[in-house]
Amino acid sequence: MTNTVFLHLFTGLTIYTFCGINAIAQVHTIGTGDMNCPKTHRLMSASFVKSERENACISLLDWGTYRLSGWASLEGNALNCKINYNDRRTLKHSLCTKHQEQSSIRGVLLFGGFRTQNELNMMSPSDWREALITELSNRTLGSKFEYTLMDNAKLAGAGDLLLYLIRTKQHTDQELATLTIEEIRGSAVDDVFVQTGISRKYLAKLSDTLLIEYLKKG
Repeated sequence: MTNTVFLHLFTGLTIYTFCGINAIAQVHTIGTGDMNCPKTHRLMSASFVKSERENACISLLDWGTYRLSGWASLEGNALNCKINYNDRRTLKHSLCTKHQEQSSIRGVLLFGGFRTQNELNMMSPSDWREALITELSNRTLGSKFEYTLMDNAKLAGAGDLLLYLIRTKQHTDQELATLTIEEIRGSAVDDVFVQTGISRKYLAKLSDTLLIEYLKKG
């Protein structure tokens, strides 16, 4: 059975849904602009494209080039869907995939060293969420109640921002404990502004996930 493509247009974004016997049902979004994904999506990784190249490439314009995460990009069909792993150009399009919030929460717990792989395997997705809420409330001024009100995407984003501050050692543990949710995000916005010169007003509108993408590029 050949793949079927359903096309919808809205606000500068094109949604492609891929269906096929050998394909995992997946929604790909092409954003107009470099690193432009809607709030519910993130930049697709080169590793995912490599494993699902046929499904990813079916939507691409022949001569287009599309931003992937971590400075990577994907060429259109005319260039055989070649993956570039270090593409520093400013691109006109981004290839995005729907953000899997629960997996992202698990990733924060793992990469932050808050839980081991074995511990996470023994936990349910709701346990992952509760664990991240506890870690964030214990390490910042934000209350457990505030973090509980966040949806999965926002919670994972808050975790990513905390990991960024920990990794860059901009604050001691004692200083992090005095920062509110807004102050943590504001610190990330300031860093992206310094690195890119993009206006703080624009950056303030971005999701935590996209702020992290800019910080990775810096």
